[in-house]
Amino acid sequence: MRLLTVIVIGPLVLLGALQVAAGQSTAPATAIQSGHDGASTPDRSTYTRAMQDDMQQWQQKLHDFGEIARARGVQADNVAETNLNAAWDAMQTEARKLPAASAEGWASAKASYENASRGLADAWDRARH
Repeated sequence: MRLLTVIVIGPLVLLGALQVAAGQSTAPATAIQSGHDGASTPDRSTYTRAMQDDMQQWQQKLHDFGEIARARGVQADNVAETNLNAAWDAMQTEARKLPAASAEGWASAKASYENASRGLADAWDRARH
């Protein structure tokens, strides 16, 4: 049950926080953009949007995985569920850091997010086999 809660509620909160941190409004479109200190670049914004898309895709995969197991009447393997939860939590933590990273810390934050993303992909592969 924790996996379902983490999968459904966590990303919704995270995506809202990412949009705010990236200078995007969670309200209807507005023409006002806050100024940035120059640390934000088009490439950085593009990467942040791609990261948000990646998070949504993982959210859907994990949700579907839980639904399929439930439909089959199969209890998810506790170890696999624990590993998926830990990997998902790590990815969310690193994703939260990325939009707020300074220009000097961007490369490190990006590498940490990508490492966490690979960790989730590895946990996913182990859970499915």
